[in-house]
Parts: sequence; structure tokens; C-alpha cells
Amino acid sequence: MEEQNKKILLVEDDPNFGTVLKDYLIMNDYDVVHAKNG
Repeated sequence: MEEQNKKILLVEDDPNFGTVLKDYLIMNDYDVVHAKNG
């Protein structure tokens, strides 16, 4: 059975923090969709 990555919607309007957080989540096997405003 193939293990799938967890999916997460990241909503963060600070571009620097959002990028750091997105990269961190990707390194920890998450599929990330980053919404810059919500």
C-alpha cells in the first residue's frame, strides 16, 4: 500500500513567513496549497 502525503491549506498573508512555513511543511511530507489571503 502506497503512503500518501498529507494535504494542508496554508493561509498566510506575510510572504516571508508563508514561504518558510510552506518549505518546512513540504520537507515534512505535506502537500501544501498556499493562499496568500483568505
